[in-house]
Amino acid sequence: MAATLRLTVVPYTINFGVDSSIDDGEMTLEEFAELLDRYEKGKGYPTTAAPAPARFVDAFMSHVEQGLPRILAITISSKLSNTFDAAVQAVDTVKGQYPGAEIEVVDSCSVSMVEGRLVLEAVRMRDLGRSLHEAKRVVEDLRERLCILAALETTRYLVKSGRAHRFQHLLSTTLRIKPVVTARDGAMALYARVPGRIERAIDRMVDEVKRTYKSGLVSVVEGIAPDLKEILVRRLCEEVGLSRQQILESRMTSTFMVHLGRRVVGVVWEHEPIDSLGVGGSQPPGDGGSGGARSAHSGRHLPDCPKIAEGGSGGAGPGTRAGGGRATGGRVGWLFHRFSGATGLN
Repeated sequence: MAATLRLTVVPYTINFGVDSSIDDGEMTLEEFAELLDRYEKGKGYPTTAAPAPARFVDAFMSHVEQGLPRILAITISSKLSNTFDAAVQAVDTVKGQYPGAEIEVVDSCSVSMVEGRLVLEAVRMRDLGRSLHEAKRVVEDLRERLCILAALETTRYLVKSGRAHRFQHLLSTTLRIKPVVTARDGAMALYARVPGRIERAIDRMVDEVKRTYKSGLVSVVEGIAPDLKEILVRRLCEEVGLSRQQILESRMTSTFMVHLGRRVVGVVWEHEPIDSLGVGGSQPPGDGGSGGARSAHSGRHLPDCPKIAEGGSGGAGPGTRAGGGRATGGRVGWLFHRFSGATGLN
């Protein structure tokens, strides 16, 4: 898809100990899942690393030298990864050699297909012939209206990657709790703890989409869980009134699988204007008691959710895309995709 949309990917790196590493995307998701299952924490279990500034310099320079000096790069949230900072550093380096280059970097303030939807909007602006600065403004406006929820069938991989404690995993397993996570203020946060089967967690996500959905495409992303994806798609069609054509389906990438495992499914959608979301009124469903916190990036009135593994130095998910032309975006990503991060994952 990157080639079709004329995008450049700056991938994340997956390290296996100190002796070997691969760029995200070098293996199929199925191949990587089989490899991942061979490792346990402390025994070479993979880690992920955000791209270094030099990789962005190479990506930017390749476009500038091809006569495409106007570039828009879109990254995972700066609260979850060093990716945004690396891209900004690269801009300074490239402009030192090519002062006429126009390069803008947008912090998605989120992960996964929120970032992917911003990329698609940037591509649309580019193809309409809009200026770089107008494309950036439109992308940043859309950022405020996008929501994300994801349900995890197990916390096992969060433990293996060091993002959750074994006690938390034991508790969630014993009580059969399925976590639903969201993005708040640029960090990953717990939206709800749903007891029972993961289908109940999917129902919780669909209820929130139904309550706040505005219009347009809805993105559904899976790990390697086609059954969960089909349940989510079917219930979105039944409860929200969507057609299959309004649902953009995709898969996460290997970087996210390191931290989340195979059995993950998520949804991204554009919500109604702030007033209809109960800001200043009733609190939406969630796991937050009577209080609430307004998201600085979406305007949503979200429940008070504990943040999950926020780490400014972490690189979390796959690399970010940069493209050349009037305005280009980052890689169209798969929830839990190539240039998105999950939980501050370095």
